Amino acid sequence: MLSRRHAELLARTGSEVTFVGTAELDTPGITSVLVHTRDLFRRRPDGAVPPVHSVAYLVNEGLHVLHGTLMAARQQRRHASDIVISNSSLSTVVLRMLSCPGGLVHYVHDGLAPEPSASEGRLPFTRRLVNGFMEKLALRSADRVICASDGIATQAESVGVPRDRLSVMYPLLRRLGRRAAAGVPNAAHAPELAGLRPFLLSVGQQTGRKRFDLLIDALASLPRPVRLVLVGNGPFHATYRAQAERMGLADRVVFMSDASDVTLDLLYEACSGFVLASENEGFPITVAEALSHGSPVVLACPSTVALRRILGSEHVVILRDLSSRAVAVGIRTMLRHSGGDRELVRSEIRRWAVDNLPSDEDIRREYDGIFGSLLGPSPPSRGGEEPLSVLQSNG
Repeated sequence: MLSRRHAELLARTGSEVTFVGTAELDTPGITSVLVHTRDLFRRRPDGAVPPVHSVAYLVNEGLHVLHGTLMAARQQRRHASDIVISNSSLSTVVLRMLSCPGGLVHYVHDGLAPEPSASEGRLPFTRRLVNGFMEKLALRSADRVICASDGIATQAESVGVPRDRLSVMYPLLRRLGRRAAAGVPNAAHAPELAGLRPFLLSVGQQTGRKRFDLLIDALASLPRPVRLVLVGNGPFHATYRAQAERMGLADRVVFMSDASDVTLDLLYEACSGFVLASENEGFPITVAEALSHGSPVVLACPSTVALRRILGSEHVVILRDLSSRAVAVGIRTMLRHSGGDRELVRSEIRRWAVDNLPSDEDIRREYDGIFGSLLGPSPPSRGGEEPLSVLQSNG
């Protein structure tokens, strides 16, 4: 998750980091506080979560975030953190209401006020409430705002956030050298993937915003040897499984509800290409991950057309049209461009990613600037100074 990677990067700057979230981190320099979530409205008898458009789902999600936020506020006071970083609009607003001392930084990943959702079951009112009103309130509440792209920064300016309070940070580039040093196996030595090839990969929570239904539709028009691997879980998981069965594609759509970092690395390296269809994105971190592994990409999302300047590579196909037909055409184009020597193509993409996507040092310098603007010009942990204390709240 993006917050997790930022927490890990902050720890490498010499800051003392307390990470509050549903994942426990074992990174040196990070104190991990695990949030145990509990649903007020129980799962249905078949084990599925409540539908994403239901009041039950909204209440459960809101309570999860509120619980994590209150734990973050408690940790902030216990550790006297200098800075709190939140990636949830509700968390940011509540933390400001609680008058937590220290600088409050809000991270915006998906943008503001997206177009009304076309996915099944989405209520426009819920969309406006969460992505509109709450996000704008969070922007006004934060001392500093980090945006995942220049496009989101422009949106934030349009609702009254001064430019000097905005920073743009594109997703971190995962360094392959660290993985190799840790002994992560190469995809060529993973026999469990042999039966999947050739396959397309897509990763993300199955809540309806990411349109996995369009990917399944598109698969039907692609040559039969090609499979689709979907990694993730969520309220729409059962719906996508039923769709694949109904279309006679159950043997070609592989569902992985969960995957370790090692498994994801192997999947990124072994896939024929990464595909993401989504109604709204800032800068999808999964796209950065795919490119850093040398995977060609198809990105179908109306709000990411502006990313063509950043992702200006022949191995990245960006589509404004969010439809199964456009996705299928985009996949064929991607496969045609990446044909030939597979290893040569992947090597070219990796080099392009290193040259064009932000490095750890780029992000570290950006954080130094943010810390300086909130706390003064002295950078964290220099010489004999006391380390900066940062609380990362993964709402």
